[in-house]
Amino acid sequence: MGHCLYVIKPFRYERRNAGCGCHKTIRFGIGQRLYVLNNPFYIESHGWNVSVQREGEEPFNMSARFIDELYQKRMLMTWLDVELQMNYQAYKIDQALHVRDEGLFQMYTKAYKQMKHLYTHEAVSEGSKS
Repeated sequence: MGHCLYVIKPFRYERRNAGCGCHKTIRFGIGQRLYVLNNPFYIESHGWNVSVQREGEEPFNMSARFIDELYQKRMLMTWLDVELQMNYQAYKIDQALHVRDEGLFQMYTKAYKQMKHLYTHEAVSEGSKS
């Protein structure tokens, strides 16, 4: 499978079907994975797209610009982004313990646990393949 992006904040994508006027709204929830299957390609009427797939579903095209915007807003992260975020949160937890600031400790512990939820054994093995 291609590169994996992790959904950090929920979002919706309006998918347009080629050759008809119908469309479908696809909802993505926290913790879901979005697999990027190939390099971006250009479609005359839609611009740059990339073939993506959710776990257990058929591949579909998604706007490369849309993916880029989600990544810039930190709604999607790569495996390395998740790992770096966890490292940063652990550092901030250590700092909070050092200065004995319970409020900061609680805040960074909560953030660490949220990232840890995405970082399962399965996610580690998938990320290291990319």
